[in-house]
Amino acid sequence: MSSTICFASDSPLKERPDPHCKTMSVNEAPAIGLAHLPAFMPEDGYDRDKPDILLWSGTEILFDTDKNRR
Repeated sequence: MSSTICFASDSPLKERPDPHCKTMSVNEAPAIGLAHLPAFMPEDGYDRDKPDILLWSGTEILFDTDKNRR
């Protein structure tokens, strides 16, 4: 079973950034305390300063893989 919520408007909606999520480059990660990254990140020759590579969340997100729910 799936559920979907759709928002519609006759005028543009203001974008509201999520204060609990942030994207960053690999080199920015240690600045927020992510000192340990998996060995495969990033692959050799990858630009470590390229923005929007990592997604950091300040809240824990759990996925129930048995029931396909969040």
